[in-house]
Amino acid sequence: MFSAVFCVVLAAGRGSRMRSRVPKVLHPVGGLPLLGHCLKTVQKCGISHIAVVVSPDLRKVEQHLPSDAGIDTTLLSVVVQDPPRGTGEAVQYARQKMPAAAQWMLVLYGDTPLVTPEMLQSLLRKAQECPQTGIVLLAMHPKEAAGYARLVPTTDGRGISAVIEAEEASDHELSLPLCNAGMLLHREVVLNLLHQITPRQGREVFLTDIVALASANGWHCTYVEESAEALRGSNTCADLAALEHIFQKHARAKAMAHGVALIAPETVYFSYNTYLEPDVTVFPYVFFDKKVHVGAGSRIGPFCVLEGVIVGKNVVVGPFARLRPGTELADCVRIGNFVEVKNACLAEGAKVNHLSYIGDAFLGKACNIGAGTITCNYDGVTKHKTTIGDGAFIGSNTALVAPVNVGKEATIGAGSTITHDIPEEALGITRAELKIVSGFRQRTQSR
Repeated sequence: MFSAVFCVVLAAGRGSRMRSRVPKVLHPVGGLPLLGHCLKTVQKCGISHIAVVVSPDLRKVEQHLPSDAGIDTTLLSVVVQDPPRGTGEAVQYARQKMPAAAQWMLVLYGDTPLVTPEMLQSLLRKAQECPQTGIVLLAMHPKEAAGYARLVPTTDGRGISAVIEAEEASDHELSLPLCNAGMLLHREVVLNLLHQITPRQGREVFLTDIVALASANGWHCTYVEESAEALRGSNTCADLAALEHIFQKHARAKAMAHGVALIAPETVYFSYNTYLEPDVTVFPYVFFDKKVHVGAGSRIGPFCVLEGVIVGKNVVVGPFARLRPGTELADCVRIGNFVEVKNACLAEGAKVNHLSYIGDAFLGKACNIGAGTITCNYDGVTKHKTTIGDGAFIGSNTALVAPVNVGKEATIGAGSTITHDIPEEALGITRAELKIVSGFRQRTQSR
């Protein structure tokens, strides 16, 4: 359906109102930059020719897009607009990348992360209804329309005669309900009219001026209205927070629709690539950072943070646990309160129930880690690995100084510091001998 569509994503805005050194389109929603969301949607539609218009500080777009986001950066042509002088000039630059076979140019804004493939499909269907259609606008009716360009209807109400930028609109035009959020342009409109857009009084070039030009040249200009919530952009940190709120609302609804039990949905936060299988239960105040997969039947307790983690089936995590990147938990593992795990693999049935740190380690099947145990994995220069065999029992308050191996069915006495390998089925203990001093209290009081 979109094989004849060329897409231009406008991403050159500096976002000065965000008061940030980070380009506006690189601010994240759900852990993915705004621009990444937009590009994912475009590529889901099957559009294979995409030009991204950027500012000079964003020349290497691919460096800012996560490799696991499903974005094929080889399909992107980067066009640098220096200095940025408006959307019209940006599209004029991007037109040079338009393939000869493209019949339509789709123009989207890089700071609108919630646009869906279904919306873009509606645009193209609308464009194909009438052979004389030159432009189809993506329109919305926001509650707060300040700053948005307004759609001016034709006298017969069957189309759009112009789009007026907010700063140039009259009071009557500002009262018009529909606002611009993107557009689809016919190839002939792009080739014959785009170059006629000029800056007014030395100011920026507005792409929206092409609507009046196309209408005056006999083209039919129309629109498709979509949800203002889904078409919302981001110009301020407050806008970014509002987009995050909407993203999380949709992510929670999607998870519950797929069989995930969220005890208090409004307190759970997802990333763009969080995946929870059916029958997972998530308790309040859980944060899923990027790259988390949780298997069916697992339970994530309150106040847990997970990032870069694979969790098997029927696993219990938390409360108050932190699972860091590189962690893999096999089926039926138990991770208890105030436990931190990093870059470690825990085999089926392993238990780390209380107040422990497990880093750069392998824990065998059904091994038990006592409270207060730590793997001393870092010597100040290099990280080292701890390996614990199947069925091993590690007593409370043990320090395992890596690199070290604890054999199968071995036991470590509580309070030990282990610096050498422990054989299978052996006991390792470094506890100092207990010394009892009788009458100590009386002697200290008599001083």
